[in-house]
Amino acid sequence: MTLACLQTYKPKDKSRAEGGVLLVQRWIVATLRNQVFFSLEELNAAIRKQLIRLNSRVTRHLGASRQQLFTQLDQPALRQLPYQTRSPHDRQASNTRFDNNSRVILRKF
Repeated sequence: MTLACLQTYKPKDKSRAEGGVLLVQRWIVATLRNQVFFSLEELNAAIRKQLIRLNSRVTRHLGASRQQLFTQLDQPALRQLPYQTRSPHDRQASNTRFDNNSRVILRKF
């Protein structure tokens, strides 16, 4: 039996991620709020354009853009996901506590 913890009890990085999402959402919505879109494709193209602008802006506290930081730090560390099929012997029995943060995975070997 393997216990796979989905999230720590008190996540330390959640506020930073939520703040980043809030910044992107506010910035994109603020730039697009006075425009009228007649199709979903047109809206997605406008969002994509604003997202490229946001990622290429140089930040004051880091001195580099998000795109530059991604290509320098994160992209070299990326690996291809392993191709893994599910075994017919794998089954998941959910033993969820009140905070929904744990799952029990039962495997036969």
